[in-house]
This record gives sequence, C-alpha cells and structure tokens, in this order.
Amino acid sequence: MPQFIYPVRTTKTTLQCRDITQGTHKAFAKMLLNNDAKCLNTFIDELINEIVIDVPSELTVIDKLLILLEARCYSISPVLEFSKKEGKSNLNFTVNINDTIDIILEQEFSKFIFNELGIYCEVTLPRNFFYNDIEDIIADSIDVLVINEEPVDINFTLDQKKELVLKLPNTILTKYISFLETQDKNIKDIVAVNLPKQLSEEKYNLSIYGSELFPILGLCFYLDLASIHHNEYHLVKAHGFNMDQINKTSPNELTLYYKFIEEEAKKAKQETEAANQTQNIVPASFANQG
Repeated sequence: MPQFIYPVRTTKTTLQCRDITQGTHKAFAKMLLNNDAKCLNTFIDELINEIVIDVPSELTVIDKLLILLEARCYSISPVLEFSKKEGKSNLNFTVNINDTIDIILEQEFSKFIFNELGIYCEVTLPRNFFYNDIEDIIADSIDVLVINEEPVDINFTLDQKKELVLKLPNTILTKYISFLETQDKNIKDIVAVNLPKQLSEEKYNLSIYGSELFPILGLCFYLDLASIHHNEYHLVKAHGFNMDQINKTSPNELTLYYKFIEEEAKKAKQETEAANQTQNIVPASFANQG
C-alpha cells in the first residue's frame, strides 16, 4: 500500500519523505538517552535512509538536521509543549519547530574550494554528526579532486579517501579547518530553539558540528518512555491494539487515538453520573406519602 509522503527542505533542494513511526521514535529517544555519539550518528543515517526517498549522497549535517526537524513536524507535531510548576500554578509553554526550520534556512552555507599548487578540490560542510578526527571530516566531505588537470576518482571508502587526503599538501587541511571555523563562527550565536526564560536558561544554538546539534535533537525527539509504554499497554489491554500496529503507526495518529479514547471515556463518565443523579431523585408523589 502506498505510504503518506510529504516534502522536506534541505539547504539546496526539496526531498520526499515518509512518516517516522512510533517504533522508530521510541528507538530514537532511547538512542538520545544512551548518549553515545558514534552509535547515534549511525542510527541517524539509518533513519534518514529509511524515511527519505532517493537519499542524495551530498547531504551535510545541516541538511540532515533539517530533514529530521521537518519529519518531526509531519509525523509527531510541529509544536514542542512544556510545563513547569511554579508555586501552586502550572506554567505552560509552546515552541514551534517550523520557526527553527525557517531560522536554519535563512542562513548561508558554502563549500570549501582550494585551487592552488596544481590542485583543485571542493569540500562540503561535515556530512555526519560524529567523526574521530578532522582528517575524517575532510575525507568524508570531499566532493571533487583534480590534480594537474586530471580528475581523481574519489569513490572510495572513508579509510581509503583518508589515505588520499593525507598525501595532499598540509595547506589544504589547514585552510579547510580555517573555513570550518569561519562557517561555524557565522552561525554559532544564532539561537535555533528559543525557550522561554521561565522554563530554561539553556541556549540551543546552531553549529556545523553535529555534536553541537545533538541537544536540539534531544529536545525535539525526547520521550517519557515510562509513560509511553504505559499508554501503549492501555491500548493493547483495553482497546484491542497490538504492538505491531502501534509501532507501525505515526505518533501523531496515535495521539488522535488517545484523544478519541479520552473523549469517549469522559462522555461515558458524564452519562453514568447523569444516570446516577436521576436515580437519586425521589418523585414528589412518593415523598408526600411519607
């Protein structure tokens, strides 16, 4: 059966994307809680390959962030909801993720170009959220390499491309590092998610480095897993769902089911209370007989 498909924007184009399911959302939340950058990087790549149709090879870490945020809006909700207890009152706050997406899309991102010493190369921003060292970044992100006007095939594994990069003049790596620092400096003061001060003083700023973007993903894909499992148990136990159905359903659709069930339970309670009140009313004719 054809699946629901929606558009997601990147810094250069618009792609087509499928829903994130409840099962995948739970796995994502667990990955974020586990806080292992290398494993999380692998998970994000697998997730994007799962939901994006015809994934381009040139996606940068900024593009991947945009894809995940757009998918969050469609599959879960475009709104983050927060609540904080202050004295005897509960303060409620909302943040619209579409605002974050717009902020990112307003920025200008370029690629590094080196054209000296008979060498021409083009290198993008980092493509992944985690790298072991700076040499891995340039090896993974190099797009074009021409030496003495002869194009060099760079369709290799990361380790093979790293060996190739290490043979290039050091000035290329030095200038690429400077390029990354400049790119990051241009955006590092931009707040991607602006939480109310009453809720948090923490800032969620933009960066071209994936490790600096993990807090944004943590905020957008957080789940109270204990509550989620309790709600799912209720769907299975009382309403005939099974776990396969739940895990394959998008979170926003499950939210609708919870809403319908809650409204149905509220209506049934009101009807029961009304019936009890009717039974407790003594007709005047009987009351006068006393």
